[in-house]
Amino acid sequence: MNISEVLAMPELESYLYDGKPTMICSGLVARLWKAGGLFDGYEVNSNEFTPFDVYQINLFDKLWIPPKHC
Repeated sequence: MNISEVLAMPELESYLYDGKPTMICSGLVARLWKAGGLFDGYEVNSNEFTPFDVYQINLFDKLWIPPKHC
């Protein structure tokens, strides 16, 4: 592989560093959403999410009114 091909490779969730998974804040948010089922039916790699992606994603009902007990 040349350097351009290496830099174009996505960082997969399965990669371990010193035997442990690592992620940045936006990756953590995306991984939590994924674990909660928000991306069911889609193949999503949470490690490729940026803070901008998390901020701009349009997956929630903006007209939802929370119940009174919330």
